Amino acid sequence: MVAGVGVAVSVLAGAFLVGTSVRASLRDLALQRLGSVDHVVTAGAFFREALAEDVVASDALGGSAAGASPAAGSPAAATAVPMIALEGFVTHQESGSRAGGIQVYGVDDRFWAFHRSDGGTDGGPAGAAPDGGRGPGPGEVLVSGGLARELGAAAEGTLLVRVQKPSAIPVSSLHGRRDDLGSTMRLSIREVLAPADLGEFSFRPQQGFSRAVFVNLERMQRDLELGREANTLLLAGVGSGAPAVARIEAALRATTQLGDLGLRVRALPGPGALAVESTAGLLNDDVVAAARAAAAGGDLGEQPVLTYLANEIRRGERVTPYSLVTALDLASLGVAPPGDAVAGAGAPLGPDPGGGAAPARGQVASPAAAVPLGPDPGGGAAPAGGQVAPPAAG
Repeated sequence: MVAGVGVAVSVLAGAFLVGTSVRASLRDLALQRLGSVDHVVTAGAFFREALAEDVVASDALGGSAAGASPAAGSPAAATAVPMIALEGFVTHQESGSRAGGIQVYGVDDRFWAFHRSDGGTDGGPAGAAPDGGRGPGPGEVLVSGGLARELGAAAEGTLLVRVQKPSAIPVSSLHGRRDDLGSTMRLSIREVLAPADLGEFSFRPQQGFSRAVFVNLERMQRDLELGREANTLLLAGVGSGAPAVARIEAALRATTQLGDLGLRVRALPGPGALAVESTAGLLNDDVVAAARAAAAGGDLGEQPVLTYLANEIRRGERVTPYSLVTALDLASLGVAPPGDAVAGAGAPLGPDPGGGAAPARGQVASPAAAVPLGPDPGGGAAPAGGQVAPPAAG
């Protein structure tokens, strides 16, 4: 009996030690992949590269650019670096090997300097890139060790890296472009990166080895037809936990511009008339609510506008294909809405007017149908191109 208890205790103790060892190994692997990264800010759209500098210089992160002390709990002055992070497809030209679901990082020298700021790990400089810290040139690519083994690639080989071109308008929508979806870069492999040289870098949880390539940031921006833009910020030196996240969010709120959100405010002809527009074509509910609040605070009237593409406009036997249709709240302009007969013969372009249901987001309705000119009472999305104007400009 005593022997049985002793064996059981030994087994449990061994399992505990193994579990602790596995957790420690996984933690070490995660930290190695993160390098110096404490926090990551990602976006579905692209924003200014300069947002990284603006965030670090903000008062919310201690105003380090103005010489203020780091925020409480921060081990060092806050630093941030912009980069592009996309998923792509690669082909090794020499062997013909291919791999999908690859992490494609657009980086420059700032990325490597950012990861050297913690003094290094494993006895070497953290993130030390080849050639004394220089990032990939416009025609070069750095490949993670795991991906190189999968492809059978080595230095001085050629890699074809293909990524989807970003678009503010979804490809699946009527206005989305389908003729030029991707961009392929032919790049020379300068080096296969070891784990100590950020070869395992990843800020996304994943099992197995990292499958990534590092491309010159400016080259990637040029081939994707972007300006000085990025979609990811890496931050370090801002502390940890909920207080650090709150400081980062405050810094973003203070420094983000309308263009970073894919929005613009345009002056229209007329006294004090403005239009709030989105590069994505449709304004979401939060943007509409903010625009309405700003209009109310400035004693301005509002006129929601929805413009969308109609497959056809028909009157009797006469048909006009692919036309833009704009819906306005005519009652707010003092104009009587048209009658049901205006639609003419033929099938309606939206939901059945007799059905009583408003069209869904993005649908084009006939004049007889109830076109939503504000947020859908049933919880739908608000229309695009919400125009904010004084009543006199109506």
